[in-house]
Amino acid sequence: MNTIFKISKIKLFLFAALATGMGSCSLLDPNLDNEITLDDMWKKKEDVDKALVAAYDQVQGCTQRFYEWGELGGELLNSDQGGYRDIFNHELNETMSVASWSSVYGAISKINLVYAYAPAAQAVDATFKMEDLEYLMGECIALRSMCYFYLARTYLEAPYVEEASLTDLQNYIVPPMDRYKLMDTARLGLLKALPLVRASWPSPDNFSDPAMRAPTVKGRISKPVVYALLADIYLTMASEVDNLNLAKKIKINGTSAEFYEKANAYADSAINYKTQYDTYGLTSGDRWLTNFYPGNVNETIFAIQYMRNTTTSFADIGWMWDTFRDGGLVWQPNVFTETYKQWQGEKRDQPVDDDERGKGISFLLSSSGSNSTVNGSIIWKFVGIREDEQGADENRRTIGVNDAINFTIYRVAEMYLIKAEALNCLDLRSEAADALLKVRERAVPSISDLRTDREFLVQSALASKTLVEFEDELLAERAAELGAEGKRWFDLVRFAKRRMNTDPGNAKYVIIDRIVEARSNQTQKPKWEAKLFREDSWFFPISRTELDNNKLLKQNAYYSTDFSVK
Repeated sequence: MNTIFKISKIKLFLFAALATGMGSCSLLDPNLDNEITLDDMWKKKEDVDKALVAAYDQVQGCTQRFYEWGELGGELLNSDQGGYRDIFNHELNETMSVASWSSVYGAISKINLVYAYAPAAQAVDATFKMEDLEYLMGECIALRSMCYFYLARTYLEAPYVEEASLTDLQNYIVPPMDRYKLMDTARLGLLKALPLVRASWPSPDNFSDPAMRAPTVKGRISKPVVYALLADIYLTMASEVDNLNLAKKIKINGTSAEFYEKANAYADSAINYKTQYDTYGLTSGDRWLTNFYPGNVNETIFAIQYMRNTTTSFADIGWMWDTFRDGGLVWQPNVFTETYKQWQGEKRDQPVDDDERGKGISFLLSSSGSNSTVNGSIIWKFVGIREDEQGADENRRTIGVNDAINFTIYRVAEMYLIKAEALNCLDLRSEAADALLKVRERAVPSISDLRTDREFLVQSALASKTLVEFEDELLAERAAELGAEGKRWFDLVRFAKRRMNTDPGNAKYVIIDRIVEARSNQTQKPKWEAKLFREDSWFFPISRTELDNNKLLKQNAYYSTDFSVK
């Protein structure tokens, strides 16, 4: 009897016209709900291409969780919406929707299915080349590893599943894996994927619709994407590996120094990657906003694609567009005026408009959105289509035409900042300063003739800082460059985890001091000390639904005892 696999409704066909020779997928029927037998489905390459599109489509459905997990625990943003405020205030519980990992495991399930059954199609389709199968298998491994990397940074433990699910209803009744072991498994997966994934994409002439080339190059896994993922995962693991090996809790083959060297090398590989048709590099400072509108520029390494044009209806990233347009998420007001003085120049005695990422680009001078009562500033880089300090309607994305926001996973700028962080931890401060300045200098090109008396731009001044002082510079630069892009909470936890190696008593203040500063209320410091004094409070609770469905899971102790402070 044939096993039934039900394909969920396709909201978006991401790659409507793949290049000749890479496989051509016709537009998937948006009403495709029919039951299809596995015997019928895995007959030709086109079937596999469609299934891969469905897997990417499922990853699209994860972006809200990726964003909430990676950004909202930090100090940069503000909201009057209850769910977001609970995350800001670290008042989490197992019944909240943000605690659910179901969308991510749904994506993993789709990816596992493609990985398991693609070889069957290749075996019976003479046009399905082994080279194309290897590309696809590498793509699946890397995409799955990225999903597990997000889970490992969010939960203390989570199941690892790589077997194919035959239905969307598969229960993951498997023992959980420690977050660090989960991260290491993802790392090993990426190393396995690296020699398999596509190195380059054909020219625009080889695409039936040349306009689809950029979304394909920037929206699908290829070698530079795997390099970027490896740089990030080695950097994150390096902050903890020595302590874990010393405690003999988990044996990882490697030391922090070796992992920092790997992070630096893989970041270099992503930065310097080039093919016959594609190169990667920083956009110029005066074009910084093009990273977000229209997106898919040379600086983009990987972005989950959400597109809309006048002839084909593509799904927009509705949750993100609505949230930022209406002021559901805004810059924390004291971040806007204090931490973000780097944008305004006050922190370094500059004219107010020196930083190209500042007013009219990252933020507005006006207040929050029309549907918001919270105090703060609109995150203009996700709302505007051109520079505008006041946010005039004609300079905003418009509903149904250009409202789509690609969810950027990696940009070249972050690779330079990963290099700087890794090199700093290797006590190579001069080289770290060089990498940091690549990002900082492109943001302030208008004062090149004045840089000799601007300490924040002087290489020797940066190179003379201590490791901790340089970390402060890095956190400030990551906020100015990558703020509100779904990374800040992960950043703070990574830096705090690293500080546990040398100053465990004060490591939590990497997080607490920034949260208190952003709220400009020192009387709240004891409250935040109580909330964040345990490392397990830095990670999310497991959803009650998941705990009920899988009795092998155990709740994060912080949320199952009286230690959770409200």
